[in-house]
Amino acid sequence: GITVKNQSAWNMRYEAVILVGNKIEEKKKQKRIRGVIQAENVRTFWYELPGNICGSMEITLNEIRIYDPLCIFYIRRREAETVFVKIMPEFELMPVEITRKMREYRREDSLKDIHWKLTAAKEELVAKERAFPLGCAVLIWFDIREKECTANGFSKMLKTASSLSITLVEEKCIHLAAWYEEDTEQIVTVKVKDEESCCQMVWELIDIKPCGNTEKRDSYMR
Repeated sequence: GITVKNQSAWNMRYEAVILVGNKIEEKKKQKRIRGVIQAENVRTFWYELPGNICGSMEITLNEIRIYDPLCIFYIRRREAETVFVKIMPEFELMPVEITRKMREYRREDSLKDIHWKLTAAKEELVAKERAFPLGCAVLIWFDIREKECTANGFSKMLKTASSLSITLVEEKCIHLAAWYEEDTEQIVTVKVKDEESCCQMVWELIDIKPCGNTEKRDSYMR
């Protein structure tokens, strides 16, 4: 929302010039919002962001032009105020098969624990191991490179990451998400064990900066 206050005794015609774009891409689109505000009045005009790409959107109020009644001349006022708006991806379950530990079937095991596909392949009864540790059995490593990253590609990555992570949560699979932060030269790790930590992981991932020095990143990863 852009709030304009007219302190004069006349109606004012104005034009707000804003720059809008994804934080990943340097080139921003220019948008113009025009309107008339009554004398000694305050009005907020709203701009609706496109919702097809998720990530961090950068919105800059570049300038405001105040026109004369005939819209021939105007006074330009520079603003250069910038805000960032995070757009979260949709979380959708995806087809993922979580393989548990297997062992030979015992008499005390339930028939529900039998893994019939492995049983048929090995020609002997195989049961699923119910008792397994609740440690991080899966690592999701995010490899986001500066030269290869686009706003559309980054958005697709966020959608895939959120869907994969929430699916693992539904399967009771505690996992670790990790990526390299070039500014601090650190590996950021987030342990995901429920829906809240999954959302927190994606929220932090939105702010990631594509990596330029992949050689240093790879050494930190190892």
